Formats: sequence, C-alpha cells, structure tokens
Amino acid sequence: IRPVKEKTRITSDWKLVGPKSGIKKPKKVCVNDICELTLENRFQVLRENASDSLEDFNKGYEYTVLGDSIIANQDINFCSKGNKLRNRICLPGAGIERINSVIKELPENKGSLIVHVGTNELTKKSNRYDKLIINRNSVEIEKRYEILIKSLAKRQSQSYVVGILPRINSNGELTSRMLSINSKVNSLCDDYGILFIDLWDHFSNRIKLFKDDGLHLNEAGSRKYGNLINDSVKSFPLGFW
Repeated sequence: IRPVKEKTRITSDWKLVGPKSGIKKPKKVCVNDICELTLENRFQVLRENASDSLEDFNKGYEYTVLGDSIIANQDINFCSKGNKLRNRICLPGAGIERINSVIKELPENKGSLIVHVGTNELTKKSNRYDKLIINRNSVEIEKRYEILIKSLAKRQSQSYVVGILPRINSNGELTSRMLSINSKVNSLCDDYGILFIDLWDHFSNRIKLFKDDGLHLNEAGSRKYGNLINDSVKSFPLGFW
C-alpha cells in the first residue's frame, strides 16, 4: 500500500503532488493548449537523419520534457498540441547524473522542465548471464535524485518530476524498490518546491500499454503518458515563482 500525502491533488486521470505550504507554490493560472513537434538535443541523434541542437532551447519553449527512452515518442504525444512552444530532449539509456548535466546547461529562465528519469538506475544486463541485475542501491539513487531536484529548484519557472513507471512482470523486490524510491522522490520534491507527477496506477499491470520488453511504452502507452502529462501541466501551468 502506497501512502498518499494530504497535499495530493487528484483528478480523474492523474495525481499531482504539490509543494509544502510556505515554500513555493505555483500560480494557478489558465492557458490554452500549447505544443507542437520540436526536436532539440545535441547529445544524441534520436532518429535517422535527425540532427538536434540544444542551443535552440533559447527559442523560449514554455515546456520541455527531458528524460530517457521512456519519453521517446513525446515529440508526438506531448509536443503536438498547439503552437510550437513545447520541446522534447530524449537521451536513451540516460541516468540521473546525465539528465542533471543537461539541466545545468539549460537557461534557468527559459520555461518549465518536466523530467522523467530513474528506471535505468535500477537494473542493468549482466554480460555473463544476459539477465537483469541490480545496478545501484536505492540509497545511492535517492541521493542522485536529490542533487537533480536541487538543480531544478534553482530554475525560475515551475519544474516537474515524473515518478518511475512500473514494469510488466517485474518481481516483488524490484516493484517494492520502485515504489519506495518514488515515495522518497515525492518527499524530496515536496521539500524543494518541485511538483511530483505520480502515474504509477495508470500503468501498473496494464500489459497493453507496454512493448514486449515490459519496460518501454508502446504507441498506446506513449499516447496515454502524453495525455496525462498534458493534464498535469495544465493544472499547474507555467508557475513562475
């Protein structure tokens, strides 16, 4: 059973955990849907013949979703809803430290960041047995998250962290670790005035939302993810402090 904080904001489709009172709260203002495909990232080419440049971040995107391969299709599903003001920076295989290094390079006054990272910290393939083994322990992962969250707290606009998603057919120990880490990250976000987006229940045991590997989202899963993130940021849009 996962505890739900008293300050959890719940709608019919998603759960958004806000910061503690007295720390930093976003202005609850309404904006129209804003989005369209833009691919920006100098660190890795995501598609054949697609060259990305992080410098274009200076264009002034209102939202940028930044993360590992889980967000690979959000150029379509999150960034296709409006006026070319949304951006995606996808780094397949990236861990928390690599994502944090990108955050530090982005201008602090150029829009809101939505960060999804963490699953690659949990397990890795063993070269000897070709099976998944523990990559890093939970304490180390949580420390890395705290450093990343501190970087987000320095930004001038609202930042979001999306919790680790479940995996299909993961064992009880791994599932317990993911839930424990999400709970800790939730608390860290609360401490530093970052909004935590918890999507666990929307993907738990939903086989039809995942590819055969049980880790990556398929077309339906990516579409659901994009819609849920879109609903989340629309609830607390562009919350400049």
